[in-house]
Amino acid sequence: MEDIQNILEVVRFRLDGFLRESLQLPEAVAVLSNLRDADGTSSAIVENKLVLSLANIEQSTIQSLPIRGGPSGGQGARPFVATNLYLLILANFTGENYPTGLGLISRVIGFMDNNPILSHADIPGLDAAIESLSFEFVNLDASQWSLYLQMAGTTYLPAAMYRVRIVPHR
Repeated sequence: MEDIQNILEVVRFRLDGFLRESLQLPEAVAVLSNLRDADGTSSAIVENKLVLSLANIEQSTIQSLPIRGGPSGGQGARPFVATNLYLLILANFTGENYPTGLGLISRVIGFMDNNPILSHADIPGLDAAIESLSFEFVNLDASQWSLYLQMAGTTYLPAAMYRVRIVPHR
C-alpha cells in the first residue's frame, strides 16, 4: 500500500503552490485536515482555507499482468490492483469571504482539468513507488453531496470531489 499521507501532502503542496503563485497569495491557502475535530469543534487551521480531506479509499482490479511459473510452468495472469483515493476539497470561506471560496474552488477545478495526470516531474516528493497520480472529477447528486458534507461536519460549503488513482511503478 502506498503512503496515503505522502500522496495527499504532495497534492496539497502542488495545489497550494499553484494557487499562491497564480493569485500572488502571501500564505498557504490549502490545508490537509478534517473540517471538524472528533468532538465537532472547528479548528482554527481550517478557517478561510481550502480543506483537503480523504473521503474514501477503494481498491479495484484494472487489468491483468502476465506472470511466469504457474503450476504448469506456463504463463498466467494476475490482477493488477489499483488504489483510488477520494479527495474532498471544501472551500471553507463564510460570510464576506464566501466569494473568495467560490473563486478558489473554481481555480481548483481548472487546475485539475488542466492537470489530470501528475508525475514526479509535476510533484516532487511523491513516493518513489508511484509512477503517477490521475485525477477524475466525481459527479455526485444532491443526496450524495449531503451525505459527504454531513460526514465532513457541515451542511453546505462549495466543494469538489476527485477520484485520485494511484499508478504504481511496475
